[in-house]
Amino acid sequence: MREIIDWYNGYSWDGKNFVFNPYSVINLLYHQSFRNFWFETGTPTFLIKRLKEENKAVNEEINNRVDEAVFNKYDIENINITAIMFQTGYLTLKAVDYRENKYILDFPNREVRESFLNFAVEHYAGSSSQEMSYIVDTLVDALAHNDIKSFFAAIRALFSSITVNKREIVLVGFGFDKAERNLIDYSIEAAEVL
Repeated sequence: MREIIDWYNGYSWDGKNFVFNPYSVINLLYHQSFRNFWFETGTPTFLIKRLKEENKAVNEEINNRVDEAVFNKYDIENINITAIMFQTGYLTLKAVDYRENKYILDFPNREVRESFLNFAVEHYAGSSSQEMSYIVDTLVDALAHNDIKSFFAAIRALFSSITVNKREIVLVGFGFDKAERNLIDYSIEAAEVL
């Protein structure tokens, strides 16, 4: 039951009561496997494009306190990306401070978090889902077997198709600060020596 909760529970409109995604639970029971069912019903291309246009990090609105006013803006010329992500189910209320009218937003569950971030990586990096899946599997396998050479080869493969400028956009888009970006650049350079 814990795994079902982790994957498919978490939608809330008050930060106290949480509900399951019925579509995903029905598909879990039918297919007898955990997958990103809800995400198959549509992809957030529009949201990712808006995040990039506004130079916002993908994780910028996650676990941050937002003002109630965010949800009260409906100007089509100036759409608030946080409100759209909440209204479309990519973010949900995790906690509410009624005294200050502040809300903590986060992905509702593992299904939405993994799906959204995987899609965002593909979109920011310009890689196919198959390519990204292979690289992630290689990274995980290399770490599991303490195979540093294969790990850095996968890191190199991940960033080889991304120009330095585009790599900077990808890393900034996912909220890496300057020190973290420098560490990643150093790791890529070290990987090239191996």
